[in-house]
Amino acid sequence: MDHPAGFPLNMPHPLPWQTDQAERLRRAHTASRLPHAILLSGVAGLGKRRFCDWLAARLLCEAAAERAPCGECRGCRLLAGGSHPDLLRVGLEEGKRQLGIDAVRGLIGFVRLSSQYAGYRVALVHQADHMNRSSANSLLKTLEEPPANAVLVLVADQPARLPATIRSRCQQVAFAAPTPRQAKDWLQAQEASAAESLLPLCGFAPLAAIDLLQRDAASLQDRLTGQLAGLASGELTVHAAADAWPSDDLALMLDLLIVNCQRLLRDATIGGIPELDHALRGLPLEPDASYGYLDYLYRTRALNDRALQPRLLVEDLLIRWQALFPEGRPPDSPKLGRTQRQ
Repeated sequence: MDHPAGFPLNMPHPLPWQTDQAERLRRAHTASRLPHAILLSGVAGLGKRRFCDWLAARLLCEAAAERAPCGECRGCRLLAGGSHPDLLRVGLEEGKRQLGIDAVRGLIGFVRLSSQYAGYRVALVHQADHMNRSSANSLLKTLEEPPANAVLVLVADQPARLPATIRSRCQQVAFAAPTPRQAKDWLQAQEASAAESLLPLCGFAPLAAIDLLQRDAASLQDRLTGQLAGLASGELTVHAAADAWPSDDLALMLDLLIVNCQRLLRDATIGGIPELDHALRGLPLEPDASYGYLDYLYRTRALNDRALQPRLLVEDLLIRWQALFPEGRPPDSPKLGRTQRQ
């Protein structure tokens, strides 16, 4: 499908927009200058997990560094079978919102052991930005005094949520979204052309677009724009709109709200935004209040995993949207000022 030349078919490989980062780490590995801790950062949907798989395969391959991963040695075969004893993956458990100290303690114990095959011990920490304070402090001690031949790879969609002490002890490798052409070409190669229309909803992150397609985001976007238009005109109540929204998927709702708000603001500023849904065109937007609302959406999106009452948060998001439009506000609803918005 998208397997580039020069990589064994049974081994993971970097995605087309990850070649610069891969080459940087390949050179460091070949020169025996690989850092003991690496932080992979970038928005969700750019394939950071797949990049982790490639890096782990390279480090655990028993061939010369120039050929790794070879796909043929004992290390590559064990990795392909999911049974390499020198690889550990840590991440959020199902239903959990934080990466707790027990998982980090297990990781620390793992990297302190000797390698089974006299090579690297590799620990991949997915959702590292979900560590709580105790787990972050525990990991910090290991980063300050790393065991020999241990490599820790932290993966974070929002690296700013990590303590500065953690970030400063990692070599940071940042990923940016591919160009729109790159993203579309890759989706076509995956026979996922239907996801192309969803790229603007996820910042042109191709894997996120595929995820949105599988979650039927297109129909949710149509439903939401109709609700937003109804709230702005006063034809729809907040409670009715909240009843119709799946509050168990706050992240998607927030992403769609952010995209629609961005499009409205761009249309109000320069006009002629083709992606703006026709239901939202011509709304009497108040720019100052709208920028405040967008800021609120960004902050809420960063913390949505901590929402204890999803339904109340959905209502709050819709109330704040309706307050942007004088015609949509109930008579007893005051206009939100900057301090009230924050």
